[in-house]
Amino acid sequence: MEDFLGRVKPGQSDLLALIQAGALDSLEPNRSQQVLRYFQGVAELKVADIAEEEKRRLQLERLGFLPVGDPLEFLDGRRPPLRIAQLKDLAGQMVELAVRIVDAREIRTTKGLTYFYLFEDETGLVEGVGQRKALAFGSPPVCFLRAEVRLQDGSHPRLLNCTFLRTF
Repeated sequence: MEDFLGRVKPGQSDLLALIQAGALDSLEPNRSQQVLRYFQGVAELKVADIAEEEKRRLQLERLGFLPVGDPLEFLDGRRPPLRIAQLKDLAGQMVELAVRIVDAREIRTTKGLTYFYLFEDETGLVEGVGQRKALAFGSPPVCFLRAEVRLQDGSHPRLLNCTFLRTF
């Protein structure tokens, strides 16, 4: 590590970003220890590490994506139980989901702007359409949505009138 610091000479903010992103975890897995060592010069003192969920949140914040895992995992406890694979049994009903946005297109129609989406979760993909732009966060973007389920060709679900919620 000292060789790296001597050659690259990162500034304090760059070094902190590397620590928060987990770039130095293979050298020292305890990020609290890394901060103490490289910012305070304290190597002998042993301190508790930050929680794994906090490490992942920092990685997502610093990198803009998660190298391992899924941003939907951050929503556990606040996430509705419904998944895309279950939509085919809910035709005609309003549903609430937490999904990733795979693709989004804005099209000008005679009724104004219409947004066409492709959503996914760990169980599958579904198309959606709505009159509002998605409220999303992260990369890939994650959103909470409310929509009506319709079946195309008798069995393929599609989400209509998609609206996006700030929280559940």
